[in-house]
Amino acid sequence: MAAFPDLPSFEQFVAEGNEETLEAFYASTRWRPILGDEAFTAWALTAATRSRGHSRAERTPQFPSVEAVIAAVSAQMSESPDAFCTSRRGSSNLPRDLAVYVATRIAGFPHAVVKPHFGIGSESAVTKICERTARRLRNTPYLQHILHSLVP
Repeated sequence: MAAFPDLPSFEQFVAEGNEETLEAFYASTRWRPILGDEAFTAWALTAATRSRGHSRAERTPQFPSVEAVIAAVSAQMSESPDAFCTSRRGSSNLPRDLAVYVATRIAGFPHAVVKPHFGIGSESAVTKICERTARRLRNTPYLQHILHSLVP
């Protein structure tokens, strides 16, 4: 059985265009793992079970945006999201560094997408923050605990 009974029906369907949700999906620079409105996405995320056998992007659907990463790290570390955009040369902003690490290494956002959210000037600076944070994670049980709370 065909989806359309005749050619005019198909042409009418094509002429109607795409739904807003589908348009937004294709316009996005980073496609979300779930296509649907916010209510459906929330339902799908609560109904889904994550498996450690899946790729990083499939394991971390709780981070559909860099803003979601900032919110999660902010809540876990009891920091204001405003604190994530500040840094001073020569000093470390641990919540910001962890959020940058999670956004790139865990959630998989490209450095070019991450840097404007944190007021970072270059992609190489994002790389340096991630490397520094990875070293700190290896040696700091407190940070390991926070990371495991964010990504079970």
